Amino acid sequence: MKVSLFLGAGASTSYFMPTPLKLKEDLAEEHAEDEKGCGEPGVWQDLLSTSNVLDMEHVLPLADTVDGLNRTAAGRVLIGNSGRLGLQLEEVMRLGRAARREVFRRYAWDHDFDESADGLLGPLMDMAVALNGNGQVAVFTTNYDRAVEEFCKGRGLRMRDGFSLDTRTGRRMWAGNFGAAKSAAAGGGAPCLVKLYKLHGSLDWKRDAKHGILRVDYDGLSESANYKDALLHPSLADKSAEIEREPYNGMHDSFRKELASSNACMVVGFSFRDGPIAAAFRKYAELDGRTLIVVGPSAREDAYRRILGQDPPGGGGPADT
Repeated sequence: MKVSLFLGAGASTSYFMPTPLKLKEDLAEEHAEDEKGCGEPGVWQDLLSTSNVLDMEHVLPLADTVDGLNRTAAGRVLIGNSGRLGLQLEEVMRLGRAARREVFRRYAWDHDFDESADGLLGPLMDMAVALNGNGQVAVFTTNYDRAVEEFCKGRGLRMRDGFSLDTRTGRRMWAGNFGAAKSAAAGGGAPCLVKLYKLHGSLDWKRDAKHGILRVDYDGLSESANYKDALLHPSLADKSAEIEREPYNGMHDSFRKELASSNACMVVGFSFRDGPIAAAFRKYAELDGRTLIVVGPSAREDAYRRILGQDPPGGGGPADT
């Protein structure tokens, strides 16, 4: 028996992290005063309150579209010489930058959350490890926070997240290895207990111009031209191009293989709106002898419509499993 776990944004609300909807609402509220002094006030509030912009995953594609326009010669002419329209477009780009800063601010780990994270992750991990019987469990997540990492530290569990320590430089560098890890504390060669696949990245992952993907000791936003964050930011835009580059290409390949080899996967708080991940689960659902357990406020509706491609019998209901 092999059971894996998948943690979406809904799972992280157990330890006080915001959902994409809450993130959008807080962004609108917290930056209302800041916006009053801008060149074209009201743009943020109008955009964030429209019914077509449901949550933060809708905000960033809009900002990225305008930013892409601004990177062209024609776009710069349009934005710089269009009066009020140009000011409005500049505010949309400014909103995108603020949204990215908000992601880092709100998902940064606070050790006051440790006990709440243990309350969710402890029973899930204990169940999966007991069912697996081999001392290992694969955990997939789209969350940026360090909940699983801090849980493992607190429980004294070994973990593999694709990074390896370069003993020469002291840097934790991306290696894409989620297999067994040698550990002196574990008797040298004991299998890792938790294999962690952070499918959208982590706040403490940085893309270094010289050394590639690194895991660092802080989860703040880097403004350096040579030291960029390596997140897949919350967005419903097509992520296909982004997951074709490291660290995501190899990690998503490993995720699909790990998922396919699982007899059962428990999904907590995930809506299956991410295209590549939903596609992996659709293939998983077609395999013989597999069990998919989905837990969340709209779990039944999400699973039927986005995985099975059909309406749920009797319609979707609240707090479904």
